[in-house]
Amino acid sequence: VRSTGIALLGLRERQTVWDLGAGCGSVAIEASFIGADSRFFAVEKKAERIAMIKENIKNFRAWTVEPVCGEMPQALAELPDPDRIFMGGGIGRGNSVIREAAERLKPGGRLVVHAILMGSIQRTRDLFEELGWDWHSMQIQASTSDQLAGDIRYKAHNPVTILWADKPEGQ
Repeated sequence: VRSTGIALLGLRERQTVWDLGAGCGSVAIEASFIGADSRFFAVEKKAERIAMIKENIKNFRAWTVEPVCGEMPQALAELPDPDRIFMGGGIGRGNSVIREAAERLKPGGRLVVHAILMGSIQRTRDLFEELGWDWHSMQIQASTSDQLAGDIRYKAHNPVTILWADKPEGQ
């Protein structure tokens, strides 16, 4: 799922990329090895996760990733406008974060959202439609083998819906 989201970002050289709700920073860190000469900002509100991001940056030598600790959307105020945005870990209960992300995204930029909750999927879709952005989605689900009644079954994991859209050049 993470690889698909990174691929959908369509990374190029010399871009500014935001990873919002970065968790341990895995998306920003993996993406940093694709986007040559790009800057990556891993935004996370929890201090213990920021410490994990810093440790992962060090361990993987992902020196173009900068952790940003703070509550969104306020934490985005000082960041440079992005060419690409990845939103994982949910978009929040309201629209303020995704709306700010969409507003700050450079024209021609791409926004990729991973969501598991129906409300997040609907709010993302509604915003893309309100803005007049051509959007797409896919759902990915994996299952792993699990023992049951002396046999093996496949146990399903939560599906992840990926939504993405490009900001029109004129916006």
